Amino acid sequence: MEGADDVERSLSAIVGVRAELAAGDLRPLYLVWLSAYGTWERDEDAFDYEVEDALEPPVPPGLGSLSAPQRALADFLRLDDDLLAAAAEASRPAQPVQHDRKSLATWIGTLPAKRKDALLLRVVEEDAAGVRWELLREFGGETTDQEVETGRTIAELLDAAAARRTRP
Repeated sequence: MEGADDVERSLSAIVGVRAELAAGDLRPLYLVWLSAYGTWERDEDAFDYEVEDALEPPVPPGLGSLSAPQRALADFLRLDDDLLAAAAEASRPAQPVQHDRKSLATWIGTLPAKRKDALLLRVVEEDAAGVRWELLREFGGETTDQEVETGRTIAELLDAAAARRTRP
């Protein structure tokens, strides 16, 4: 059964998305949201028309440079490349978390023992990526992922994708 093999390959390519989500990367969630409206673009009866005036959610950074698992997810969801490109126009580049090892070690030494115990328990309970992301963000003083609130409506986003398709 060839179709089952294709699905199995697709799912194994997507498995890395779980770790990315656990590490705080919200691009996979945005891709899933976007794919729903790609379906609407193909089938206008999929949603009520009042939805077209709703605002898109904040656009996560790095949408223009997807990881391999995220690209596999987009392919699996049959996400239209023009719709993805239109959405990515509002996305800031992803900023890697930078840290100085010595400063980080000093900062970790100042954390209360009760907090360290709770964090270690989360690591053991398989939330290591989430703990890492949380600590590095806190250490760097960042409180958000620098998502962009575009103020674009869903209709404007879909129109931008349609305009991209008609460009020579």
